[in-house]
Amino acid sequence: MGFDVGRTGDDGRTARHHIIFLLLLGILLYFVGNSSLCITDPVESNYTLTAKEMIAAGDLVSPRTYGNYWYDKPVFFYWELIAAFEAFGQTDFAARFFPGLWSVVIMLLTYGFGRRWFGERVGFFAAILFGTSVEGWYVGHAVITDTTLVAALSGMLIAFFTGYMWREKRWYYLAFALAGVAVLPTGPIG
Repeated sequence: MGFDVGRTGDDGRTARHHIIFLLLLGILLYFVGNSSLCITDPVESNYTLTAKEMIAAGDLVSPRTYGNYWYDKPVFFYWELIAAFEAFGQTDFAARFFPGLWSVVIMLLTYGFGRRWFGERVGFFAAILFGTSVEGWYVGHAVITDTTLVAALSGMLIAFFTGYMWREKRWYYLAFALAGVAVLPTGPIG
């Protein structure tokens, strides 16, 4: 099976059904019961404690832990945690909200890319494979920067590939912007 630019497979009804199914699966996999998973891992607790201390200090620019500035990672992931804490309270569910949200986005990106380049069925099953894989499930629940990074990098690679295949410069601009976003949660590795 090769690349078939523009192949969608149907009139769009199946795609809508697949997207709705993937959204519901994502909610089930990444949000239902999320609050019952306690923050116990040392890395998770460092991220959540840092975000809580930034809120308490009223300083949304400089990460700090135990009262000391801590520049382990750029501030973007802490902003995600702070936003979730503001929306849902300082709970385990809130801490795991953005990793779950980004995992759903990754599922949809996988579906969209697979659908566009390999057909409806491949895109749908590829998205399900990511969502139900052990690693996909784990990072979607872990309070770590990985899902933010993977979502940005996936979008960047998809945009770059699409620009290359279609010879359209606007996709490259999107790829470069998403490469910049990939740096925000993890630093130079993005």
